Amino acid sequence: MSFVKNVGFTFVTRIAITALSLVSSIVVAQQLGPDGKGIFAVLGVITGIAVQLGILGLNSANTHFAAKDPSTTKSLNTNTLLISLFVGGFIAGVLILILYISPETLGKNIPPLLLCLTIATIPLLIFAQLIQNILVGRGLIKTYNIVLLCNQIFVTVGTIVLLTAFGFGITSLVILTTIAVATTSLVFGRISFKEYGIAKVLDNKLLKESFTYGFKLYLNQFFYFLILRSDLYILNFYHGTNATGIYSVATQYADLLFMVSSTIALLLLPKMSKKISNKIEVSNQVTRISTAIFAGSILISLVIFKPLVAHLFGIAFIEANTAIQYLYIGIFLLSVETIMSMYIVGTFVPWKLSLGWALAAVINIVLNIIIIPNYGAIGAAITSSIAYTFIFFYVLVLYKVTTRSNLREIFIIQINDKKTLWKIVMMRQ
Repeated sequence: MSFVKNVGFTFVTRIAITALSLVSSIVVAQQLGPDGKGIFAVLGVITGIAVQLGILGLNSANTHFAAKDPSTTKSLNTNTLLISLFVGGFIAGVLILILYISPETLGKNIPPLLLCLTIATIPLLIFAQLIQNILVGRGLIKTYNIVLLCNQIFVTVGTIVLLTAFGFGITSLVILTTIAVATTSLVFGRISFKEYGIAKVLDNKLLKESFTYGFKLYLNQFFYFLILRSDLYILNFYHGTNATGIYSVATQYADLLFMVSSTIALLLLPKMSKKISNKIEVSNQVTRISTAIFAGSILISLVIFKPLVAHLFGIAFIEANTAIQYLYIGIFLLSVETIMSMYIVGTFVPWKLSLGWALAAVINIVLNIIIIPNYGAIGAAITSSIAYTFIFFYVLVLYKVTTRSNLREIFIIQINDKKTLWKIVMMRQ
């Protein structure tokens, strides 16, 4: 399947997944209100940060090595399983200890039972994240998408049944999520182990190479996630679950807009990892076309977001519209940055990129602590856009230097882009 077809298939699948996720989110909002939605959002932040800590950059390394040298797949499977068990188990143990000593440190006004159930999924989430990147690297894009789609169908149907039909509360929703995570992890693992096998022992040499490649990326991804989600955690700490639930609608819509860039980036990385001619031209073309798509999506969002929130989530969540206005410019710039970064990541991973994300994360967290206590969700949106803008210009400078491209080559659409893009990036798997 060609790169263009992979992008199209994955994008359509992600639209379906996002639509189903939106249905779940609407049901949660309508049945549990801002407080319930806020609790669920904070639990997501906790697991998200834990997973970002636990993957150690091996997700990108798995994709890179599976695409670059398919013979390593069996060893990648073994390394992934062992790392998930030991690192994931360690992180879960630390969080349980923190929960025992100071429950409110993890989540203010969140029941300990929900925190325990959430923490239990961490090793499984790490495994699922790492193993699915192996499948992407080996080109099993269709399989990867189908599993994720089936998982979301299960979660969405379960959410509707539990909250609407039976009138259960948030505890049932967390249990449902735990079951979904376990099932998806097992399915991904079975597919990869059955297709490519599993080595009998840990491959230390490959693991070292994976860490060497992935560690700098690991820092980038960890700081990236902190920028995306630390505001929700800090907002909950100062303003409670109600304000967090309302703001989570804005961040969820931002995730929807980010879906386009993340889809393209996911499938562009294996291509940038391979030795192909005209790599810079391919990267520039994808960046140009993606930039136009991102701009269009923002313009449409300016018109549709407020009525969508009022109609789907209810008046209780209408303040999310004010917050999203301050996020749009940051969303656009971060989406473009994501595409440019794939050339840098796929070709080499300079420490300068990690430094940029570290600086952006520090700026974001410091501003969150200063601004959110007084300005709430609007302050969270402003600080996020500031951090997104900083990393965009930082990466733009790095990209221009490494590719020796000018701004016109990077951003201005050319007449023959569509035709040339098809010819250059079409590649048999």
